[in-house]
Amino acid sequence: MLNTRTAIAVLLLLVWPDGGQARVYKTQKQALSEVFLGGYERKTVFLTERQVRAVEKQSRSRLESKVITFYEGKNVDGSPVGQVFFDTHTVRTSKEVVFVWIESDGDVARTEILAFFEPEDYKVRQSWLDRLDGKDLEDELTVGRDLDGVTGATLTVRALAASVRRSLALSRMLLGDE
Repeated sequence: MLNTRTAIAVLLLLVWPDGGQARVYKTQKQALSEVFLGGYERKTVFLTERQVRAVEKQSRSRLESKVITFYEGKNVDGSPVGQVFFDTHTVRTSKEVVFVWIESDGDVARTEILAFFEPEDYKVRQSWLDRLDGKDLEDELTVGRDLDGVTGATLTVRALAASVRRSLALSRMLLGDE
C-alpha cells in the first residue's frame, strides 16, 4: 500500500515527466499589465494562405496556426504602445511560452519566457533575452550571426529566435507593411 507522500510523488511524475521541473513564471495578464499601463485589447485575426506564406518567408519559420491572437496596448494617455504576441512552441520535447512585445515602430521592446516546461538547465537567462531589445525584422536574428549561442541551451536559443522573427513578421503584416 502506498503512503501519501509516495502517491503524490507518483502523481507528480505522471503529470510532469521531467520530475516536476515545469515552471510558469508569469501569467499573460501579469505580463500585459506590466507593459500596457493604459490597457490593452485582445484581437484575433484569421490569416489567408498568402499571408501565412508571407509571414513564414519573412520569419524563416512555420506558423502553427492561421488563427493569430495578439494584444494591442495603449499608454496611459491612450497612445498606441505596440503589440504583444504570446508564442507557444516546442523547444526539444516540451513547450515554452514566450512574451514578445513589438513597439509601434516595429522594434522588439521586450522578450520574456513566461513558461518553460523543459529542464531549467536548457532555459536562457533574461540578460540573453534583453539583447533582442531594439531588433527588427531587418536584423538577421540567427544564432551565430546577430545572436550568441548559449552552451547547453542551443535548441532554446534557436526556438526563441524563431519566435521573435515570427512575432516581428506578424506585426509587420498586421500593420500592413508586408
